[in-house]
Amino acid sequence: MPEPASSSGLLVLLGRRIYGVAEKLVSETQLTSVGLLCALVMLLTTSGFLYSLVEPRRLAKHIVLEKEIPSARERREYFFSQPRDLLIKGYQRFREEMWGIESSAGVRLQLPIRFLDELKSHSALSFEKFISSVGMLDYTGVGALSDDAVHKFKSKFNPTVGAYVTELHDIVKVQMDKLFHKHEDWTEVNINDGIMEIVSILSARVFTGTEASQNVEWLELGPGYVTNVLVYIEALKRWPKVLRPLVMFFLPQRQLILRQWQQAKEFLASTIAKHKLQQQQINDSPSLMDYFINDDRINLEDMVRLQMAIVVAGIHTTSASLTQLLYDLAAYPEGIPELREEIKHVYEENGRAFNKKALSELKKLDSWMKESQRFPTFQHLAVDSLTLSNGLYIPRGTKMELPTTAIQVDDRLYEKPQVFDGLRFYEGRHKEGSENKHLYISTGKLDLAWGYGRHVCPGRFIADVEIKLVMAEFLLRFYIRNPAGQPRHPDLEFESNLLPDPTKTVTLKLAKQH
Repeated sequence: MPEPASSSGLLVLLGRRIYGVAEKLVSETQLTSVGLLCALVMLLTTSGFLYSLVEPRRLAKHIVLEKEIPSARERREYFFSQPRDLLIKGYQRFREEMWGIESSAGVRLQLPIRFLDELKSHSALSFEKFISSVGMLDYTGVGALSDDAVHKFKSKFNPTVGAYVTELHDIVKVQMDKLFHKHEDWTEVNINDGIMEIVSILSARVFTGTEASQNVEWLELGPGYVTNVLVYIEALKRWPKVLRPLVMFFLPQRQLILRQWQQAKEFLASTIAKHKLQQQQINDSPSLMDYFINDDRINLEDMVRLQMAIVVAGIHTTSASLTQLLYDLAAYPEGIPELREEIKHVYEENGRAFNKKALSELKKLDSWMKESQRFPTFQHLAVDSLTLSNGLYIPRGTKMELPTTAIQVDDRLYEKPQVFDGLRFYEGRHKEGSENKHLYISTGKLDLAWGYGRHVCPGRFIADVEIKLVMAEFLLRFYIRNPAGQPRHPDLEFESNLLPDPTKTVTLKLAKQH
């Protein structure tokens, strides 16, 4: 199969020129609003033709819903608004074959599980480039960690995770008292802001430092940035790629994100200056940033990019995971007494404290955490062309992934996967030879939530600590259930994202003091 036509390169050049001209005109206010509107209309009338030139080649033998929905635009919209349903439909029809879904960024190739071992460490595939593409790096600044950053994360930071437990537990206890009122009777509340704030403080401490975890402006910056980025991405993806360099000027999130980057830059510059003045690490237990400050290859812009990427990954994914778990507990409160009993037992056995070993003993809680996971995984971009063992040629630029959402409800792999079972993995570990399998942090062909192979998520260990500490304190203090008559809150969906709805409420009641 030949390389893609060079017309895509011409369109990229055209997009860059549109971007440059528009930015100059807007900044100098030389173009009236009427003129901008006329330019936009002109581009809209040609967008169908231009977009068809950059539509990627269909590598997959099957495009899901191609017969049922003849319009490619409508299929893209279906994936944007109903990704879980589309992935399940495709997986059920083409489970053992390669198939494709049409997204705002072109066809995304879906792989059968049998290709995992072949591709898990393939040098032609990049998780970083995939995330940078999905996160629209050129517009938002959001991308995955570089290979060097991942190496430091794994080799320097992860071995120290156990040293954080006591300090983070103290932070959780203080914030739990501050953010969640002691309701004597069942009271309807929105837990999202409280969970986000606790996670922001924990993430700031371990990734940026003690000063950051106590700085109100920095703590407000993280959640605000995450929200603006998600809204910005969702808005941009509704436009053809060739129009985005112009459309971006009409979206309010752009200016907000630029201001937040500048705020981050100023704060980090001050923090780095203090570090160098003291000629020593700032924190008793070093933050992730401590491992980068003295690296001469890392400049301030690199540090801002690193920290903002971690803000999105650390705050967004961990707070979303916690909220999903709490929504599950609220929908299935019959499981709470057993979890509380386990937590109380471990807490008392360890001198009314938690350490790394104690957290590992929360095996039932670990199972509930794993049952609640909802993140897509094994997503890669081909940075070079490659040929698979079945002879299929994959050109550079192809997006490849596993339909994890659909795999997790495959009844050939899991017993009654459509039925929520908080102790599913706890019971599974009682089988001979499986005692240490299927943990929250586990990776494998049936443990795909953190990825697989060399690009497995390095942040899963600190996420495990943070979630267990927050959940342990929460369940020692409160009972939780949904408002009367309400089922489990549905997720918000767009493209590969399955997020807890931040507008939903639960009811809380104070438990007996521990």
